[in-house]
Amino acid sequence: MGIFWTLGRGNKPQAELLQQWSMEPAGFSAEVFVPAGHVDEYKERHIEVKPFSIPVAHLQGYDWCELFSIEATSPLGVLLVRIIEDMRENEGNFSFEDIIGRINADDRTDDVTKMAAENYLRTAASWGVFEKDACGISELIKSGCTSVLDVSSIRNKVVRSAVVGIIAKDIYSRRLRERRSYERMLMGDEDIEQKMPMVWMFIDEAHLFVPSEGETLASDVLINEWVRQGRQPGLSVIFATQRPAALHPDIISQSDIVICHRLTARDDIEALEAIRPTYMKENIGDAIRKMGLERGVAFVVDDTSESTHLVKIRPRYSWHGGNEPSALNERR
Repeated sequence: MGIFWTLGRGNKPQAELLQQWSMEPAGFSAEVFVPAGHVDEYKERHIEVKPFSIPVAHLQGYDWCELFSIEATSPLGVLLVRIIEDMRENEGNFSFEDIIGRINADDRTDDVTKMAAENYLRTAASWGVFEKDACGISELIKSGCTSVLDVSSIRNKVVRSAVVGIIAKDIYSRRLRERRSYERMLMGDEDIEQKMPMVWMFIDEAHLFVPSEGETLASDVLINEWVRQGRQPGLSVIFATQRPAALHPDIISQSDIVICHRLTARDDIEALEAIRPTYMKENIGDAIRKMGLERGVAFVVDDTSESTHLVKIRPRYSWHGGNEPSALNERR
């Protein structure tokens, strides 16, 4: 939703509430990354951000077909796969203009198919996400740092999911290789240095990326690699959503910890009830009703200790960019 750039500011509006917890407002040191083509939009609003982009050559021809919702066996799909795979093998790095040039020079394809391919590629260029020389990927993952990848400026939901999927896949692959170095360090090999830290990834509005029905371009990597296999390479993931019923059931069932604030929709409560552990004696719906109406109260199911807890969450240190706007506070 584009709200996490506010992490750098202290939560002054709730200073009195923080004092009740013996705390003071404080911002976090967080770097915000946005698609390179949208950096100016943020700077016009005096929001400090860093550019982020993905190499055009990073995606295979089949990936582009999936991104464009094109059948890989159609004339257009065959053209894109053939040209892009040839360029990936022989050129390594290239731009959209380079692909378009190769397509227009291709003597095996009719003009209509060429024009269709060019239209798709120029549309992709307008997203501001893919570039010949990518930036920001290595900066996203730094030890001891918090990075925010803000994809709210990407209007196309398919592209938004693709970006999350690509980043998640890249981190998983790199950490899988890094785990080998980690084991050698434990064995006493002093010449080995950790190049990439273990990662915690937080995904807000998670139901948009791993929905209960259908799939997105991020579903497979998040479910099959991060959720089911992420422990081994040292990866942890937290999914946040206001609609548990809209979230893929494997996400909830595979979670070690479920933190549930007040819910009223029956289908959301039933989605959690479906994964109620055997050690829990009461229904989750009954536990939620015990919360009452007080803000910040949450019900926690902890599989590690096989226990449940009713807790109260402390106020946040940083500015709450997710609050509802009020017309009474508008500057006139």
